[in-house]
Amino acid sequence: MLNYNKQIKDYSVSASAGWVGHTLKTTYKNTDVTTTYIDPLLRKPSTDVNYFETNAGGMGATTSGKSSSWDKALLFTAQAGWKETVYVDFSYRQDWYRLFRQLYQVGYADKQSYGYFGLGANAIVSNLVKLPEWFNYMKFRVSYSEAGNSFADAGFLRISQDRRTGAINANNYKKFKAVPEVMKSFETGIETMFLNNRLSFDLTYYNGVMDHLYMEGSDASGVQPFTSAKVRNQGFETTIGYNFHLAKDLNWRTSYNVSYNSNKILKTAYNDQGKELIQQQNFNYKDFTLSFLINGRIGGKVISLTEAYLDQNGLSQRVADARLNAERNNIVATDYKNAPGMQLNDGSGRIVPVEAYYKAMGASTNPYNYIYNATNFRLRELSLGYTFRNLLGQNKNLNVAFIARNLFFLYNDSPVDPDVSLSTANGLGAFELFNMPSSRSFGLSLKLNF
Repeated sequence: MLNYNKQIKDYSVSASAGWVGHTLKTTYKNTDVTTTYIDPLLRKPSTDVNYFETNAGGMGATTSGKSSSWDKALLFTAQAGWKETVYVDFSYRQDWYRLFRQLYQVGYADKQSYGYFGLGANAIVSNLVKLPEWFNYMKFRVSYSEAGNSFADAGFLRISQDRRTGAINANNYKKFKAVPEVMKSFETGIETMFLNNRLSFDLTYYNGVMDHLYMEGSDASGVQPFTSAKVRNQGFETTIGYNFHLAKDLNWRTSYNVSYNSNKILKTAYNDQGKELIQQQNFNYKDFTLSFLINGRIGGKVISLTEAYLDQNGLSQRVADARLNAERNNIVATDYKNAPGMQLNDGSGRIVPVEAYYKAMGASTNPYNYIYNATNFRLRELSLGYTFRNLLGQNKNLNVAFIARNLFFLYNDSPVDPDVSLSTANGLGAFELFNMPSSRSFGLSLKLNF
């Protein structure tokens, strides 16, 4: 990486240029023999070993393979400033991928390398124009950037050999024009201070579109690749705060954060929307400090596969309540040997066994009955501290603070923690399956200033 910095009177210039590269080589060998019963829905572990039933497992298989890949890029960034008030930034990146070199050689791609750029500017408006006396500070920023990414190359130009016959096979992908996945992002916002810097207000708007997403589909000739999917992510975030000087030694700082986010798969018109709110309160009295943070989410959905499993196996509170209701009111399913029953809510008036109903609903591959509203509010953090001033000499202070995090929910619409997901992978962020809840922690903080 090369760097350059220069100050010319009121102007400043800085630039950086460099190169980065990665190489990945993988060798694997796997032998798999299955002798246990496997639940088709993979909702419970296989613990019953059975060597005699023909459907209990298979003969086993050994697979092996090698793969290698690389990518490299040239980078350039530059910034120009004027009077530490106005700044303009520019960046450029040229990427090379091994996959796209191969695709180019066989006619699947138009280029071997791809370039991306970014451009941004920010200005302290309060230094450029005269604002009213009560308007103390204003900063404006805007930026646009593009970033690219290759996609998985495991399926491309793959060759396999049948060890029994010696035959060599290659994939049969149709010819298509491959392009990298590209993220195009726009962001703008302001930062302001009013009333002798007591009142603050920040606002940010962002809009990002992920284009040319790689997907695979099937037709009569087998699995085929596509690079036509598009996803948009846009929203805003705003924070407003105020400093109250209640007495000579008593200060109170309060702030509220509200955000809104909308993710949309543009071609399928699927929306996942939600608003996030954060409230932070800080109290100072002489050498005591008290602060707490409440955050919440309004909207969005969470799917609990845990609740489905509990229903299927008769372990949920819903099943227990249904059984008790049947016993208390003598509700029986006469067509099912007078088993404890419940009335279907489809308007038919049919009475079915409680056990059969919840087993069928919990085992369904479509968990629409277990989609819950993700709205929730919680006490995220609580802190109480005291500062022992000049404890070890002049300006040598000791601050002691008790800190607790994730204490409890103030409100929760779902039976699980909606902010804990099955995985961070795409498509799994709204699923829950026997996940551990957010950890509650208690701690003591010691800070010594010299």
